[in-house]
Amino acid sequence: MPFNSGSTIRKINGARMMNIAVVRMPGHSKALIPAVAKQVVAEHTSYLVGANKALIEKKEGAAKRVDIAGGGAPEVRVRPLKPEDVRGMTDEEILDMA
Repeated sequence: MPFNSGSTIRKINGARMMNIAVVRMPGHSKALIPAVAKQVVAEHTSYLVGANKALIEKKEGAAKRVDIAGGGAPEVRVRPLKPEDVRGMTDEEILDMA
């Protein structure tokens, strides 16, 4: 059986390189955690801010429309009329409130 030194050396070097890679990998991985976490948090935050901004713009746009909720600002609450609110008012005055 002839001695094939090239193949044996490659196997030893391959196993050795694999061992070096396995030993070094956790250290490199731990070093990357802060940078990756910072990037993920930044992307998630910008996504949430954008989504919230879009929701606020949608609500403000709806509040400005006259055909929805009377066109009041979002912080103005429109409550239903109660009998004590309209006592002493004419029908015309009540209709003008709407």
